[in-house]
Amino acid sequence: MESKVIVVPIVLAVISVLFALSLKIFFALPSLSASEDLLRSAHILRIPGAVGPESLVFDANGEGPYTGVADGRILKWQGQDRGWTDFAFTSSNRTECVRPFAPELEHVCGRPLGIKFGKKSGDLYIADAYLGLLVVGPSGGLATPLVTHVEGQPLRFANDIDISEDEDIIYFTDSSTVFQRRQFASVLLHGDKTGRLMKYDKSTKEVTVLIRNLAFANGVALSKDGSFVLVDEANACRILRLWLRGPNAGQVDIFAELPGFPDNVRRNSKGEFWVALHCKASPFAQLVYSSSWVRKVLLNRPFIFKPALIGWKPHATAIKLSEKGEILQVLEDCDGKALKFISEVEERDGKLWIDMKSKLTVIPTLLAAFSIIFASNLKNFFAPPSLPPSNHLLHTAHILHIPGAVGPESLVFDHKGDGPYTGVADGRILKWQGSGWTDFAFTSSNRTQCVRPFAPELEHICGRPLGIKFGKKSGDLYIADAYLGLLVVGPGGGLATPLVTHFEGHPLRFTNDIDISEDEDAIYFTDSTTLFHRREFMYAVLSLDKSGRLMKYDKSSKEVTVLIGNLAFANGVALSRDGSFLVVAESNALRILRLWLRGPNAGQVDTFAELPGFPDNVRRNSKGEFWVALHSKASPFAKWASSSPWAGKVLLKLPLSFKQLHAAFTGWKPHATAMKLSESGEILQVLEDCDGKALKFISEVEERDGKLWIVALARWTIHVGKWRLKMRVSLYVVMGAWFAYINGVGPSCHDHHIHTTDKGVMKLVDWEFQEKVSLVMEEDSYGGGVGPESFAFDPHGHGPYTALSDGRIIKWDHRHNRWLHFALASPHRDACGGASYEEHRKSEHICGRPLGLGFSPNGDLYIADAYLGLLVVGPNGGVATTIANHVEGSRLAFTNSLDIDHTTGVVYFTCSSSTFQRRNYMSLILSGDKTGMLMKYEPETKQVSVILRNLSFANGVALSQNNEYILVVETGKRRVLRYWLATPKAGTLEVLIELPGFPDNIKRSPRGGFWVGIYSRQDKLSKWVLSYPWIAKSLLKLPLDITQAYSCLAKIKGSSGLGIRVSEEGGVMEIIEHKSGMRERERSSWSVSEVEERDGTLWVGSVDAPFARKYKILVA
Repeated sequence: MESKVIVVPIVLAVISVLFALSLKIFFALPSLSASEDLLRSAHILRIPGAVGPESLVFDANGEGPYTGVADGRILKWQGQDRGWTDFAFTSSNRTECVRPFAPELEHVCGRPLGIKFGKKSGDLYIADAYLGLLVVGPSGGLATPLVTHVEGQPLRFANDIDISEDEDIIYFTDSSTVFQRRQFASVLLHGDKTGRLMKYDKSTKEVTVLIRNLAFANGVALSKDGSFVLVDEANACRILRLWLRGPNAGQVDIFAELPGFPDNVRRNSKGEFWVALHCKASPFAQLVYSSSWVRKVLLNRPFIFKPALIGWKPHATAIKLSEKGEILQVLEDCDGKALKFISEVEERDGKLWIDMKSKLTVIPTLLAAFSIIFASNLKNFFAPPSLPPSNHLLHTAHILHIPGAVGPESLVFDHKGDGPYTGVADGRILKWQGSGWTDFAFTSSNRTQCVRPFAPELEHICGRPLGIKFGKKSGDLYIADAYLGLLVVGPGGGLATPLVTHFEGHPLRFTNDIDISEDEDAIYFTDSTTLFHRREFMYAVLSLDKSGRLMKYDKSSKEVTVLIGNLAFANGVALSRDGSFLVVAESNALRILRLWLRGPNAGQVDTFAELPGFPDNVRRNSKGEFWVALHSKASPFAKWASSSPWAGKVLLKLPLSFKQLHAAFTGWKPHATAMKLSESGEILQVLEDCDGKALKFISEVEERDGKLWIVALARWTIHVGKWRLKMRVSLYVVMGAWFAYINGVGPSCHDHHIHTTDKGVMKLVDWEFQEKVSLVMEEDSYGGGVGPESFAFDPHGHGPYTALSDGRIIKWDHRHNRWLHFALASPHRDACGGASYEEHRKSEHICGRPLGLGFSPNGDLYIADAYLGLLVVGPNGGVATTIANHVEGSRLAFTNSLDIDHTTGVVYFTCSSSTFQRRNYMSLILSGDKTGMLMKYEPETKQVSVILRNLSFANGVALSQNNEYILVVETGKRRVLRYWLATPKAGTLEVLIELPGFPDNIKRSPRGGFWVGIYSRQDKLSKWVLSYPWIAKSLLKLPLDITQAYSCLAKIKGSSGLGIRVSEEGGVMEIIEHKSGMRERERSSWSVSEVEERDGTLWVGSVDAPFARKYKILVA
């Protein structure tokens, strides 16, 4: 039986043992005899604008070296005068590939690792981690794929390469068939041994697997005479030898045991081998590799694992081996001053060329940073400055809410005085019509995915309009879209037309604000940075980026000119009343610059105003004065972090989200600040909402007809006034209580105290645990499965079928006791890999997240997919077809469960919320959201209609046996509702039962009544939090992902799920729960989403488990 989640007492015991040992010895890296500390004197050949060179090679003419970098390019060294130049690309999709290091885009841009030239042809062969084996000609350009799939499955992690002298055979490695390169740490922590050494025959174009089951297959190198090939088995700290010729041909033996984790291996002209060690293996690292339970403890704690693995002291180590595997030489940079992580050593003409990976900021640097912070007065260090002439008037602002939208950045009125108009985060331009907001325009035609109010990962698809301005003559609306550039739309609205998307051959990265000359001939706009997108704005701040630009678009000539370059986050822009100068906000420099357009100073730039915070948009009033919206005032911490290069680098290395960093910048006290400046730049007026009660973040102030129209941004940062400070103290008490509860204070899972009604008698069901059915399949390229939410049996009784968190639907094969692939919710599978629930959670909107399942009498499988809506797939499986993803003109945000009337074919299904998606389910609960619905789909008319509205987290649904009523689970209220479809009660709604926890799915039992899956009991803490709305709302304002935080705590605490069989009168008939005496770790991972009873067996699913459970009922 597989081991369960390690609970707190065991973890504490382990920690105690570790501290009983000498930590220095336990984490220390081994000393190597005869080691020479020579690498510290290495000459560094830097690659500007790129990171991550993994491998290097010289061509047949001796030119180079060539190397592949993290953004998908192959670069060539052209000498000191020309430096590095682009030589080749592994992917044609280069639009997004502008950041030096963006792991989330590697599958799009490519990630070339091992490279090797063919001596006869001069072609360069490339092992790309995501795109497989490729080749490009001697002149470079776009590489051509040779091998992308092996044995019907895509290559997951192609790594290194070597070529036989006659060039007919190419040897290459695939490090894992489960994990991708960006998940390389998971290969070790999961104990993965799916790596392979393979060969590609150029003449036959066939691929053969030579060695399987390798623990992270890495570097590969042929011997000088071609009699054997070496392959690194990185996680086993060794190199294997496969004999190709001679009496041992076909045999595999160990060539060398190594003191660390080997990366690439390269042969020199003498036939010796240089091995680059990623890092040496401490006793701790060896324990991690050899112990499965240690790996499980560390699996969700990479911030502990990664630095501990290298002993908090990364430094380069290179080892030279003889043709027999003996160690001939060891070279190190013992202090890691010049070289830390290296991936390859290439010996050429008496020199060693060494590839160095990205640097790691080590503990002393972090400690130094924190020492500076704590040596200061923390209150003053993070406190925003007070402004003497400030008027505390903004707290009286009237709020004009925008339902279903967030992030208005700019506003404008048309030439008739209608409006205002504003752009929101989902790519729309909205117009105020007096009684509400209506759609006016869109910046992108790709609207399919654009249904969530705030989805930064989709902004480049949906558009993100920022600055907007009407042309007075034409009535056209000009738009600065952060991703799509400068656009225009006519007075009637609709889809905007691009005017400027590129400049000097490169796409605009972060178009921000706009102003227009009176004659409309010149449009002035800003590009905040040429390196980072809007969603990465904190990178621009902390990296001290100064690539922003003020630009001009000439309508008549259609030419674009850069007026000012090298700006530190170019932001708002505004023309003076007489058009003699232009002001532009330089946000990170806390100032506004002035560019003179006419007069004796024409062309000159000076500082218009120094500001006490970070300016956003600037707008001129009718008097020629300027209103400036400050995104936030600048505390000493914010000034230090945005001006010190090393401070920014340290903060970016910390395990903090952008929201947490942003909260620190605002001093955890966001509040609106607006400043009015004269035409000369003097401060005339300061308005604030000092407590942030009405307005927190603002981006623009527009003065019109004696009123100030103010655009307010995000709402998630904590408010801290005097009473708010008390609230924060209370939250700390909450967290303390939570951890006390985890460690034993509170009700035990062995207690079977469940509230019962007088409608029935509760009893405990006697059951026998049969088996835990793992969701891993043979040759499973997606790394197993997680989260069987629901089960269904087909009309022939085959199954069950269940759905997984990566978008697949699988079928249980009873004859062979295994799972088989059956269907996919989405055809888009490129980003659907990984073996963890958290990895799948990030791509659910692409891959699909099928939840409820149900078969119709004709064998069609209906699927309720959380993101894709109501789907159907035929009896033979395949890719499902969407049949309903909208209702009443709005997209379904969180489709959940379903049941089917087998007499009429009508499908009843739930939408848990119209506001929140599945990945934000904790926000749904804490917010008290009541936008859930029960609906029905009629196949004959293909119409969807709403039966019930205003449900609190609508979840499971089940029809009665005679179809007289339907039950729907209301998770937020912890109850089951009954809606009558027939009989004199038709159309009435009543509460069937109140439950002791958070119910999930509900299924009819063949023995009568209904099985309700209880995800977890409601403990004292959750009951207290949900009893006081202000506590729940305060938790939602914390700068963290509340759903992910809950998941982490649940793993530590352990879920106490159960199944309850409810009678048709609402009484509790049976309970399935872990027996007393079962080991604590056996029950700690047991959350329940559904109980399906079939032929005396209970199939129990859990939304976050990598298995399904089977139980045999002994006493009914």
